[in-house]
Amino acid sequence: MHVFKQCVRAARKALKQLGPGHTEKAYEDAMKFELYAKGIPFVSQLRYNRSVAQNSVCEGIVDIEVAKCVILELKINGTKIEEKHKRQASRYLQSACERYKTHEILCAVMLFDDSGALQVWRKSGRAARPAVEDDP
Repeated sequence: MHVFKQCVRAARKALKQLGPGHTEKAYEDAMKFELYAKGIPFVSQLRYNRSVAQNSVCEGIVDIEVAKCVILELKINGTKIEEKHKRQASRYLQSACERYKTHEILCAVMLFDDSGALQVWRKSGRAARPAVEDDP
C-alpha cells in the first residue's frame, strides 16, 4: 500500500505542477520524475501479455508499472472514470498476476479530469495458487 500512496502523491504533484488540460504523456512524465526522485522503481509503456490456449496474446500497454506491484493506467479528459477504463485495468491486473505469481498486485485508473481534479479507482488481486492434491 505504501507504493500506491507514493503513486497518488506523484499524480497529485504532477497535477499541481502542470494544472489541468495537459496530455496524458505530460502527466505520465511528471509522475515518472517524481517516482524517480523518490527512488521508486518503475517501467513505463510496458507491454502486458496473457496466456490464451498456451499462446501469448498482447493485452495492452500499461502506462506505468511501479515496483512490480502497482499498475497505473492514466486517463485525461472527462468527468468520471468509465467502466471501460476499469475493465482495461482489470485485464492488466489479471496479466500481472500471471507474470508476478508471488505477491499481491494493485491496479489503478487515474483520471486527470476536466475540472482539474484527480480521480482514482483501484482494484487488487493475487495470483491464483495451484490446487494441492490430497494424498490418498
